[in-house]
Amino acid sequence: MSATTIRPCGAADLPALFSIVNDAAQAYKGVIPADCWHEPYMPLDQLKREIGEGIAFWGYESGGTLIGMMGIQDRGEVSLIRHAYVQSAQRRKGIGEKLLKHLEGTTAKPILIGTWNAAAWAIRFYEKNGYRVLSRPEIERLLRRYWSVPERQIETSVVLAKSETAALAGGLVAGDQSCGGTSGCHQIALRLLRERDGVFSQSVAGCQIRPRSFLGCRPGALNRLTRPIPACNRVAPRAMLSPYVPMETIRASAPQKEITMAATGTSTATSIVLVHGGFVDGSGWAAVYKILKKDGYNVVVVQNPTLSLADDVAVTRRAIAAQRGAVLLVGHSYGGVVITEAGTDPKVAGLVYIAAFAPDKGESVSSLIKDPPPGAPVPPILPPQDGFLFLDEAKFHFSFAADVDADTAAFMASSQVPWGVGALAGTITEPAWRTKPSWYLVSTEDRMIPPPAQRMMSKRAGSTVAEVAGSHAVYVSQPKAVATFIEKAAGEVAATSN
Repeated sequence: MSATTIRPCGAADLPALFSIVNDAAQAYKGVIPADCWHEPYMPLDQLKREIGEGIAFWGYESGGTLIGMMGIQDRGEVSLIRHAYVQSAQRRKGIGEKLLKHLEGTTAKPILIGTWNAAAWAIRFYEKNGYRVLSRPEIERLLRRYWSVPERQIETSVVLAKSETAALAGGLVAGDQSCGGTSGCHQIALRLLRERDGVFSQSVAGCQIRPRSFLGCRPGALNRLTRPIPACNRVAPRAMLSPYVPMETIRASAPQKEITMAATGTSTATSIVLVHGGFVDGSGWAAVYKILKKDGYNVVVVQNPTLSLADDVAVTRRAIAAQRGAVLLVGHSYGGVVITEAGTDPKVAGLVYIAAFAPDKGESVSSLIKDPPPGAPVPPILPPQDGFLFLDEAKFHFSFAADVDADTAAFMASSQVPWGVGALAGTITEPAWRTKPSWYLVSTEDRMIPPPAQRMMSKRAGSTVAEVAGSHAVYVSQPKAVATFIEKAAGEVAATSN
């Protein structure tokens, strides 16, 4: 029997994902409205954009081959299941159900699922797994709020949710919150987190909760929240178990008790947004991410498509908009260009450059690398292929990741993300470092961006500078040093804002 596993998918899996989607989607042909069908059903560029917009794809692998996939997207109050497909030859083997159960375990938020209303087999599958189709008014409101789809698709789609989520749907859309058991309590807890930091009210009341009833919450539902939640210890008559209880009513009827919350880290008020560079994806930040999370920071990793600077800035700005409070933007390599343009957002409190480009107005990666100083190493960029750039795999370790272990560097070389020529040509309209504080970590052994160029850009930006003996991939090889530098910047941002 072939070994099977469910694993996250990266840039190297794009061809397999593309193949699975467009094979499985043949089932829609002649079923969904003719004006909604096209071939390929999902072009490769669209798949890349979907990943860039925050859909995390998980694959079902058998014998080393991906044969099924399912995506999940965080949309604030809810998570969306997106693009569930299994190879046509592998259907009816329980693969879809295994993927669904796995993804359900990755989120503590209510789950919504959208599909074509003509796809009866898909609806039956979700109903078999505990979901139900919502009412037409709920469907239309939810599709407009959480999906970005044309009006025609709204007319021809349905939304499904589990019973406890369905009971919350009206509240999620209308601004109310239900209190019908542990799921309702979780929603109210999330709402409480939107109150001011430090001190807020235990203003929840309505249903009887005993300690053991928290077993009904999804695993990790409470500890995934950014602050401790006051214990849900109220007792009330059954008459109060209305499926829809507006938050204003809850606040008015509940006994008010102020609870001072202890900070769980040094930067609970500042979110850290990590932006990757060219040729790689966000997974390279994994070790830095884990350190920052362990130290109590709220951290988000952006997955940019790297097709154009405008697209990458748009994706990054969506990540900024989704954060609560001030944002510290961190960019590596080309990610520095992205944060320089995106960092003018009012929520951005500071910029951190990790061996990165820090261009001025009108500059681009192309203009910055056009005339390297005499004797400077030249990045082994191959001639464009269909408008995309790659590094020479044979020279990747030496040039990009000299202090990364050979196996990891070889994997990075083999899993390169195509870097759009248009992204290198994208110019800065207004550099954020002119109005925002910045920090710059110079990598002194860098063979992609010469250290003298890094020092010039950091001096021009007026950055707080530190140096580390590392390669261009210093965030991979020395995550502790990089995380410490980021935390120093976050601490200074927090001190300035207090």
